[in-house]
Amino acid sequence: PMGLDIPFLLSVYNDLRYAPVVNTTLRIEALPEEKKPTACIGCGKCAQICPQKIDIPGALKDFSAMLEKIQKLSEEKKAAEALAERIKNITVEIKMEHGADGRLYGSVTAKDIAEALGKKLSIDVDKRKLQLKDAIKAYGSYSIEIKILGDIVGKFTLVVHE
Repeated sequence: PMGLDIPFLLSVYNDLRYAPVVNTTLRIEALPEEKKPTACIGCGKCAQICPQKIDIPGALKDFSAMLEKIQKLSEEKKAAEALAERIKNITVEIKMEHGADGRLYGSVTAKDIAEALGKKLSIDVDKRKLQLKDAIKAYGSYSIEIKILGDIVGKFTLVVHE
């Protein structure tokens, strides 16, 4: 009734629910605003004339929520990729004390690295996201990975010095 192509929208909705495909959201983004599922006013006229008795307004409401979630995840992924790119060229320096024999007192912890990286970037860094292969117990330069989001990983250089 509102000019929505309901069979098309329900087809795309089912594609997303049962076989998520990247192209599915592109098909919706190409639609003009008045034809997107958010244009449904929930009058129920379409459900009354539907021979399958499908709750079309409910399905379109669910579809709109699903599209919003996909949009939010897409924005989060773009932000994570931007952060990974920003981290790539960073060198974090940590000053540590040493004993008479030149070895470090203890080791550089993930907490130390997270605090130093957080100061450098002016953000909060969760120490659990840092992926340390071995304990850092000597002066030198180390390549450190941080898991940002899902499979997005940033790498930066850590320099431990006197």
